[in-house]
Amino acid sequence: MATTVKNETLVAENVEVDMETLRIAQSVNGHPLARHRAQKTIVESVIGALDPEDRKRLEAYQNGGE
Repeated sequence: MATTVKNETLVAENVEVDMETLRIAQSVNGHPLARHRAQKTIVESVIGALDPEDRKRLEAYQNGGE
């Protein structure tokens, strides 16, 4: 029996992302691959800054509550 995990707000503190990465991630005129890489860098930074409990909740949510 799978447990349902709700979409919740997670808090990440002290996330460090340089301004150039943010600029590229938001660019509509840049190369799509560069934009995707920048967005992935930001997402990884946020996930890395989650406390262990929030990271577990995110993993459960991503796995469909398994």
